Amino acid sequence: MKIVYERIMVMTNLFLDWAKPLANAGWYELLTIDVSTIEGEGVYVIWDGGTNLKALYVGKGIIADQLSAHQRDQNLLNHKRSGSLLVSWAPVSSPACQGVERYLIETYRPFFNQKIPGEAPITVNLLG
Repeated sequence: MKIVYERIMVMTNLFLDWAKPLANAGWYELLTIDVSTIEGEGVYVIWDGGTNLKALYVGKGIIADQLSAHQRDQNLLNHKRSGSLLVSWAPVSSPACQGVERYLIETYRPFFNQKIPGEAPITVNLLG
């Protein structure tokens, strides 16, 4: 009897280098960051920096393009409760982006994400 296994590549414990301003230990503010200084592809998390600290959106792609679109997204901007909309991102290679995005969506349960990617989740270090 021959057993055929579906080939699924699952990566675990991928370490992400989350972006932070050099000047302090805080996070970037979505509305004031100059996205033209951001290069590359990866994943990102946007959250309400007020007392709630609720994740609002997790995404992937060309980071500058994605964040630029979110800076103009009135639905997201209207959801800001208090404080600022904070953001961080990390470079991730294209083949791993969907798996990392899925893990972050399942972990943070952001308000705006409706679809979960079909790729197997890839475990990463969280913001912190």
